[in-house]
Amino acid sequence: MSIEIRSPSTFPTVSMGTFVVPNGAKPADLNVRLPLEWYVLTGSPESHKMLLLSRYAIDWELFGGGVDWEGSYLREWLNGTFYQESFSDEERGHILAVDIPAAAGDKTTRDHIFLLSEQEWEQYLAGKPESAAQMLLLDPNYAKGKGADGLYLEYQAAELPCWWWTRTPDVSGREMRVVTGSGELSELHPDADEVGVRPAMWIVI
Repeated sequence: MSIEIRSPSTFPTVSMGTFVVPNGAKPADLNVRLPLEWYVLTGSPESHKMLLLSRYAIDWELFGGGVDWEGSYLREWLNGTFYQESFSDEERGHILAVDIPAAAGDKTTRDHIFLLSEQEWEQYLAGKPESAAQMLLLDPNYAKGKGADGLYLEYQAAELPCWWWTRTPDVSGREMRVVTGSGELSELHPDADEVGVRPAMWIVI
């Protein structure tokens, strides 16, 4: 796999994988594939290990399953459908399975793809323009099919930043910490809709 490092912003970027947008095409391989672009939050080719965060919110999904990352719908989706469909066999060979700390205690999960924690957001993104993320440009018909209302479509058309999930519950234990369109922290119920997903992963090169 070839990694080309580009530096359009605070963070270098790399391209890796594609996001499959179902459009009802038959055969399925005619579905739209949008290239994925990633910020390098830490690491470098020289260190042979890098932490990547999607430059865009690739889609929006419910966090699902309460406030526990281990049992969440998003963890299942990211490490299942997204991981399998978005990367080639060669690319998956570069994505590390890593231990992801739980919000409290010493419990961990072992994942290829994950969401940033509140602490990781503070370490890498707080106060930086890259904390705010636009949606990956999705077909309006796909967006409507997932239940997008007029507000979402207006935001997408105007290329305005969206809200996106972290994997950290708030102090009440009832909501999740999210990053707003202005790049600041807030909270939302885990079953809130139209919240963006910015996958993160460690790769070795």
